[in-house]
Amino acid sequence: MNRVVRSAAVLAVIAWGGYGVRACAYGSMALNGKSITDGTNISIDNNTLKLAADTDTTFHASAIAVHGKDATIELASTTAGTDRDQKSAKPVTLTLDGPATFGPQSILNVKGPGNYLLALASLSAAQGGCQVNPQGASVSIDKLSGGDMTLGGSSNHNSVNIFDGRFLQFYGTGTWTITGDNSSRKWSGDLGSGTLVVAKGASIPSLTIGKGTLALMDGASTGTIRATGGGTIDLTHGPIGNATVKGQFCVYSSNSINFKFKLDAHGCSHVMLAGGVDPSNDIRDFVTFDISGDALTPGTYTLVTGVKGGNTLLENHFGFEFKGDPANHANIVRTKTYEVGGKKYDITICTADEVNDTQKVTMTVKAD
Repeated sequence: MNRVVRSAAVLAVIAWGGYGVRACAYGSMALNGKSITDGTNISIDNNTLKLAADTDTTFHASAIAVHGKDATIELASTTAGTDRDQKSAKPVTLTLDGPATFGPQSILNVKGPGNYLLALASLSAAQGGCQVNPQGASVSIDKLSGGDMTLGGSSNHNSVNIFDGRFLQFYGTGTWTITGDNSSRKWSGDLGSGTLVVAKGASIPSLTIGKGTLALMDGASTGTIRATGGGTIDLTHGPIGNATVKGQFCVYSSNSINFKFKLDAHGCSHVMLAGGVDPSNDIRDFVTFDISGDALTPGTYTLVTGVKGGNTLLENHFGFEFKGDPANHANIVRTKTYEVGGKKYDITICTADEVNDTQKVTMTVKAD
C-alpha cells in the first residue's frame, strides 16, 4: 500500500541533536533536522533532506532545488533508523513528488538502506556539470534533463527512463538502468566504469565504453558503440534473447572488448551489429559464457551477426576467442571445456564467416 504524506499532522519532528526520531503514522520529512510541511518549496543547499517511512510513501513538494557539492537526500525507517539491516526486507519506495532542479555544478547524494529507493518524477539542470551519487539506497528518475550530467555511486538498482540533454557520463561501481526509448534523443554517453543496463525494449543513442560494462537485455538497442578501454558487452541479464547495435560498432586500435553470452539447454544470447563494424588494427574480441541449468544441447549457435559487408568482423584483428594471455597474440584460445550437470562439453568459437555481406560469428557445442 502506498502511503501519502499530505499534511503537517502526519509529519514527525526529527531532531538530530540527540532527541532521535519521533514516529508518525505514515512517514516524516525534515530538512537539516527541522520538520517540513507537505507541499512547500524545498531547497537542499549543502544540507540534508531526510525522508522516513516503513512502507511505500509519497512526499509532496511544490519544487525541490539542489545546490552545492554536498546536497543529500537520506532515506530511513521511522522505527529502526538507517542502520537497520534490511537486505532481506521488502523494498521500500519513497517518492518525492515535485519538479527537482540542479544549481550549477551541484551534486545530489542519495543515502539509506540498500532496500530503499528514492523515486523522482523529474530532475533538471539549467547548466551542466551536475551529478547524482547514490550510496546504499538507489534512485529512480523518470525524466532527467540538462546539459552534461554524471550518474555515479555504488548502489545497484538505479534507473533513468528518459534523458533530455547533451552528454551523460556513468562512473562508480554501481548499476544504472535505462528503461525508456531514447533512440530519438541526441545525447551521447560515456561509460567509464560501473554497469549500464539497457532494459528490454529500451534504447540509447550512442555510447563510448571505457572499462565499464554495457548490459543489453532481450529487445534492447543502441546507436553507435565505441569501445576504447577493454570494457564488456554483457548479454546475460534476464532471459536469453537478442539485442541490436543499430549504429556503427567500433573497437579502437590496440584495444579489446569482452563479450559475455548467456547459454543454457535452449540456446544462446545473440547480438546484431546492424550498423556495420569499423575495422581497427590489432584488436581482440574475448568471449565468456554464463551457463545455467544442468545440461547443454550440442549444436551450432550464432553469437554475433554483422551486416554491411567489408569483412568487418575478420579484418585487421585476431577474431573472437576465449581469454588466454592478453599480452601474447600467439596464445589464441578458441576451444574450452565446461562441465555442466556432471557432463563435459567442448565449446569452440568459430572465425567469422561471410555470406552475401552478412557475417556471423558462431560457436559449436559438443558433448565429450
